[in-house]
Amino acid sequence: MDDISYKELLGKYNALKEEFESYQKSAEEAFQVINEKNVDLEEKLGAATSILEISKYINSNISNENLVPMINDMIIGVLGVSFSTIYIKENEKLIVKATNIIDENYNFYNEEYLSGFNKGEIYILNSEDELCPKDNKCKSIKIHCILGVPIKIESNSIGYILVEHSLYGFFSSEHISFISSVANQIGIALENNFLYNKLMDSSIRDPLMGIYNRKYFFNLVEDNINKQPNNQFGIVMADIDDFKKVNDVYGHQFGDEVLIEVCNIISS
Repeated sequence: MDDISYKELLGKYNALKEEFESYQKSAEEAFQVINEKNVDLEEKLGAATSILEISKYINSNISNENLVPMINDMIIGVLGVSFSTIYIKENEKLIVKATNIIDENYNFYNEEYLSGFNKGEIYILNSEDELCPKDNKCKSIKIHCILGVPIKIESNSIGYILVEHSLYGFFSSEHISFISSVANQIGIALENNFLYNKLMDSSIRDPLMGIYNRKYFFNLVEDNINKQPNNQFGIVMADIDDFKKVNDVYGHQFGDEVLIEVCNIISS
């Protein structure tokens, strides 16, 4: 009787132990999933925070001529990439506006690396062998992963961000989302910067003749005197003889044309 009770007790114990082990395994797996989700959320939150900080930084430094190099430094700091280069299109040509590649002999305009810009799309290149452009000098750090993201204003590609890493397959969808967000911010910043400079320029130029106005003249003279008080400089003053007669005889529209032409002659 006691032997049967012991077997029953042992069976219940083993069943309870198996149930507990199954529960423990399920709990550990659930904890692992939750932990992975937390890590993923933290990374996404960190990326979103970085994008927000970059956005604030861009908006507060919109008139700074070093804005693009500063953004490039932030990309390197946030992503920990080996190299980052930002290109901006000027006169239909891509110009390097910021990079941490210090080799002056390096060819920045490799067609393979910039193919994403030419197509207006995101471009990823992975290779277990070192990525080195043809007919170009390899970098000091061996590159195995490259990500390129176009900078756009509306649907027009106006630049390109090219980031490179030494680890094969380094760039993930999160990196693409982050760089794409930065590219969008740069596009908005460049458009706002253009409008800002245009507004500032219009405030110091005559709207008819396009030359600097009296306000700019006095500010320029005052700055020269304050910055170089011991230096001498000359001022040339010109006058159009009997200009009132031109307006009276031919009309003010013709007089405006005369003013524009005189300004063009002096400027040239």
